[in-house]
Amino acid sequence: GPMPDSDFVILKRERKTPSLAMCQRCEIKFFTPRHLTNDPSEAEAYLWGRFVEHKCPFVIFPSPFRKKAVNQ
Repeated sequence: GPMPDSDFVILKRERKTPSLAMCQRCEIKFFTPRHLTNDPSEAEAYLWGRFVEHKCPFVIFPSPFRKKAVNQ
């Protein structure tokens, strides 16, 4: 199952079934397909699988300094 130190997080559940998950690093979201709505463990396995397969796009975190310069 998902590792506690991973960037995988479940954002939403419908009853017990995870319906929406996200990668906290790149903030891409994964949705549970409708046919798994009543199968909590399969839904979680599906979302985890999508997370494991995805590649974070290269994310640049602008420094506060650079942001200030842009706004001037």
